[in-house]
Amino acid sequence: MRKKTLFLLLTVFVIAYVVTAVNFWLVENMYAIAGRFMVYYNHLKFIRGEGPAPNQYRVAPYFLVEYVFKYSPVRWYCNTYRHLKRWCGYDESPLANLDNELNLESHFPTREREKFVKSLESFIRERMTELTKNPIVTGLVMNFANQIGWKEWFYDPFTFAHSLVESLPYEVRQVFYSDSELTKLINGYATMKFVFAFLLFFVLYLWLRSFENEMLAYFGLFCFAVFLIFSYADFTQQEFMISVFLFVFSMWLIRRNKPWWSIFLTIVAMCFVRTDHALFVALLYGLARFEKRLSSLIRILLHSAPPILMTYLWSKVIFPSSEYYTAFFRIDNFTDPWSLVYPAIFFALILVFINHMKSDEFFRRTWLWLIPFFILNATVGVLREIRLFLPAFAYLLPVFLKGVRSLYNTTEK
Repeated sequence: MRKKTLFLLLTVFVIAYVVTAVNFWLVENMYAIAGRFMVYYNHLKFIRGEGPAPNQYRVAPYFLVEYVFKYSPVRWYCNTYRHLKRWCGYDESPLANLDNELNLESHFPTREREKFVKSLESFIRERMTELTKNPIVTGLVMNFANQIGWKEWFYDPFTFAHSLVESLPYEVRQVFYSDSELTKLINGYATMKFVFAFLLFFVLYLWLRSFENEMLAYFGLFCFAVFLIFSYADFTQQEFMISVFLFVFSMWLIRRNKPWWSIFLTIVAMCFVRTDHALFVALLYGLARFEKRLSSLIRILLHSAPPILMTYLWSKVIFPSSEYYTAFFRIDNFTDPWSLVYPAIFFALILVFINHMKSDEFFRRTWLWLIPFFILNATVGVLREIRLFLPAFAYLLPVFLKGVRSLYNTTEK
């Protein structure tokens, strides 16, 4: 039993690291260096309370990074960023300069550079002569250009790149410094996502294990990881790993009949991440625990109150000046073909076994929450952003595993 637990923790660690690394390459490093600036300056706006809605209402990730995770010493690797840092002369490793020279000589040899410079100089001279109609003026312009040393830009481009970047303000250059505020924030976001990815896959195992045997629950972790990475096509929001973790944790609490107050506290925590997810957890709890008693109704209303109240407070009291950065109702969902293709691919395997929901009382009692969930995302969300459906995917994953078990006879040799 101890070996299984240790191996499970190791598996969760590895999967969490892999999905975080891929997310780091595709999100924080989107557009390479430019992506880091986007994350950094958006973070500053959200911390000041000046960001757009609805992201401004999801304050948890910004403050967790600002006051906790940016102080972590963990550094995240990105090959694109490493190359740019080396080319601009900010890589302090002893082999950096040698790598630059070898790469330059192998891809753009000195002979070709000299030939290119001569061709470019001849082209510029011809165009200047055509423009000025005066060879003396052309000669003066070319002499001035040569004094600037433009030819050296091609003979030694890495020195030129370094001098160019060094001439820029520190706010721009800080992207290359390991100890800058920008770099700390970028690594802080990745570390935060790793921590919550680890927690997500751990509680996901517990959730799947409450339905299936250990082997299928273990297999389900890899299934979820694959589709989580697929959802990175549109995953610039920073709160989603936290929100999905809390959602899966809430489902496990409900499934295991944990005390009502534990689910209530989780819903309250979710209100600082995504109030819509918190409301759906309250609905799921109400469907699972509904009884024709006054006390049952009071508890259901009590669980629904925090997300409704916090939605009002975020939008009308705390951040009343935050405006939505996209249209509230998404008409393009009905014209964009990817709005059909991506969700269809995302749920294709699960839908094959959707009839297995009838065999489990939990699903028979709770499946109705999926209807308003999909309606909301089809009208207000962007359907091609399949990260929106991760809560539903996690909810239905046990159905898929049950179907796989019924389809394949595991005793066959």
